[in-house]
Amino acid sequence: MAPRPLLAPLLLLAAGCTYASGDSLVFVTSTPAGASIAVDGEDTGFTTPRALDLGGLFGSDHDITLTLDGYEPETRRVVHRRTGATSRWGDGNDVRVWPNPLHWTLGDWFTPFELHWAYVPGDLHVRLYRMGEAPVRATPQD
Repeated sequence: MAPRPLLAPLLLLAAGCTYASGDSLVFVTSTPAGASIAVDGEDTGFTTPRALDLGGLFGSDHDITLTLDGYEPETRRVVHRRTGATSRWGDGNDVRVWPNPLHWTLGDWFTPFELHWAYVPGDLHVRLYRMGEAPVRATPQD
C-alpha cells in the first residue's frame, strides 16, 4: 500500500487517459506470387502474399526483401510512423478560447491523450524481374 503522502501525486498522474491504436501489419504481395520474405535479412519462413506483424507502438523501420528462384531479389523499406497528441482545455468545443492550463491535470501535461502508429506503406507490392531482365534504375546525382 502506498504511503498517504504519495497517494495524491499518483492519483493526479493517473488522471490522464491514453488512447492507443494502430496497425502493425504490412500486407506483402508480389508478381509473381510465392516469393520468400525476409525482414531485415532474417528469413520469415513465409511467402507472398502474406500479412506480416512488424510490431506495435515501439516498432521501427524495416527492410523487406523478396526472393524467388530465377528472379532478381528486390528490397523495399517500410517506415514506422508514430504520432501522439495531448488534450487541451479548448478541445472538443466550437467556441474559440485560449488553452487554459489551470484546468489541466498532471496527466494532461505529461501523458499523451492519443497515440497512433502505422507502417508506410501498409500494402507493399513488388514486381520481380527475371535474372538479367531488371530495368535500369536511375542513380542519384551527386
